[in-house]
Amino acid sequence: MKILDEDLLKINNLYNQFIKIMVEDFNDNNDVSIKNVLSFVNQIYKDLVVNNKKENYPNIDYISNLGIYSLYGFQVCRTTNKMLYDFMKELGFDVNMKTVLIDENNDWHIVEPIFANHVVVNIKDKKSDKFFDLNSDIYFENNDGAINIINIDEQKLKLDYNQYKKIINEINKILDKYLLLEKLGIERVYTYK
Repeated sequence: MKILDEDLLKINNLYNQFIKIMVEDFNDNNDVSIKNVLSFVNQIYKDLVVNNKKENYPNIDYISNLGIYSLYGFQVCRTTNKMLYDFMKELGFDVNMKTVLIDENNDWHIVEPIFANHVVVNIKDKKSDKFFDLNSDIYFENNDGAINIINIDEQKLKLDYNQYKKIINEINKILDKYLLLEKLGIERVYTYK
């Protein structure tokens, strides 16, 4: 579906604002470490984002960031982990998105996107590969073939969620409108001045 440029710009700005507020709140309450980052984003995700769960979303042809769909409530690996990626990137981490094939034994294999059935966030350094999956609540590192779980603390920081909720509500209003129009069979929306 094609949406109005002004609505696309608005949801992009709202999403970027959400990530910036997360970074500010994180920096006000934590030292920068991977465990602290994962604990913080896990709190935001469980307290706010996942509570807004939706089964459908408007399929926007040129949406700039899949993380927007996570805030809208469509929680799958590519949307949720994109939000995690954006947050970590904004904090200065050298992160990548990795496409993974999870086989019938639940083993993970890094594969080309065409063969993947999952997407995760990755940090690779000289010592290990770290993989973060906010959508499935799995965090681990591979250190020369040894897999170690990264345990995170269940934080309960006192945060003012009103700013976050306002952004989520605004994104919901815009995308709900387009989901309805899509269900009605409308492919393009125009404005007249």
